[in-house]
Amino acid sequence: MTGASRFFLSLPVFLAVLGCSNSNTPSGVYGKVTYKGEPVPAGTVTFHRTGKDQIGSYPFSLNSDGSYEGTTMPAEEMVVTIDTESVNPNKPKPVYSGEQMGNAEYAKKMRERTPDAAKSAEAGKYVAIPPKYADKEKSPLKVTLTKGKQKHNFELQD
Repeated sequence: MTGASRFFLSLPVFLAVLGCSNSNTPSGVYGKVTYKGEPVPAGTVTFHRTGKDQIGSYPFSLNSDGSYEGTTMPAEEMVVTIDTESVNPNKPKPVYSGEQMGNAEYAKKMRERTPDAAKSAEAGKYVAIPPKYADKEKSPLKVTLTKGKQKHNFELQD
């Protein structure tokens, strides 16, 4: 087989890979999340892929000024969710199987090993936001990411 014929035989594969690579082009985002005009100082912003066969989520932590930054995501349409309940200091403590079976020592060890997001959040940082923003199916927040870094601010409403 000649070099030219190998080239023409491999050309469709090369073009198929090139055509599919657009959705894998790296994107980066940054911005700020506010609720009622005030920064949301703790929680998580998550970008979810939306296509039928598109699986993947990209979570980024909120900073104390409501800002976030994330990189290495595909350039495509995303649904955005924002969760603050993970830092709710009044969130019920998990019940471990050791407690249910009367093994308090085991439950104590498990509680010590499990990170508690509410403990790591500074006092006063939790902001309750409408639950729709934490639900991928109900969130009204959608963005189309493009190649490169871009800014997306989110002003949450009741």
